[in-house]
Formats: sequence, C-alpha cells, structure tokens
Amino acid sequence: MLLVSGLIFGIVVGHLVDAWLHRDHWPFSAYPMFAGINRPEPFTSEALWGVTPDGREILITSRMTGIMGTNRVRPSLFRLYLHGRRTNNPELTKNALLGLMADYEIRRQRNEHNGPALSGMKFYQMKWEFDWWARNRDAPQRTVLFEVHS
Repeated sequence: MLLVSGLIFGIVVGHLVDAWLHRDHWPFSAYPMFAGINRPEPFTSEALWGVTPDGREILITSRMTGIMGTNRVRPSLFRLYLHGRRTNNPELTKNALLGLMADYEIRRQRNEHNGPALSGMKFYQMKWEFDWWARNRDAPQRTVLFEVHS
C-alpha cells in the first residue's frame, strides 16, 4: 500500500513540477502542441466564374471544364497567376482563361453541359473570416485576380 501511494505521489509531483517550470519530461509532459488555443484564421479559396452576355455571373462547375475538373483547373490558374505576377507577364493567365472559354463553348455546343453562352470569365479569390456558426458561408469577400472578355 505504501509503495502504491508513493508511486501515485511521485507521478502527481512530477506533473506539478513540470507544469510549474514549463518543462517537458516524459511521462510528465504538458503536451504543448495541444495546450494552447489556436487563433482562427481566414479561409481562402479560388473560384472560376463565367460572365454571360447580359452580365450575370455563373459558377463554372467540373462538368463545364471537362476531364480536368475545377479541382485541377483552379490550382493551375492560381499558379499561373502567381507566375505571371512574378515575371510581369499577365498574358499567361489571360491566354489560359481564353482557352478555357473556348473549351467551355465547344463543350456547350456538343451538349456536354447546359451552361449558357459566355462573354467572359473571372477568376476570383474567395475569403471567409472565421465564424463559429458559418453565417458568412454564402457571402465571402471576393477579389478578382484576373478576367477576360471576348
């Protein structure tokens, strides 16, 4: 009984000493990775939108982009955008969007999707500030990274 009490006392004292001195000795670790609360950070994502001749904007879906899908197109466009800014060559991104618009129109004429005719495309960066209840889910801050019009 004395041995068990001494062992429990040693474990409790070890934890208290490490907590007091802010040290990390196993098995008395405070596990600092989990000891603090992280500050919520904004979430960003990119989105590709089409512009109809009457000025409406429609979200471009994977079905509209074909085999590449928007999950591959968006990161590729973002990398092109960053590369174009670094090299001071915005034509890279404009040519890519013009190519996507041409592909979109070919797919539309083949009835591979039911999207409307487009007169332009915009590549947005969407930003959501952290909200525990996601009240801003449908209203992100949108910034146009680049756009083209035919």
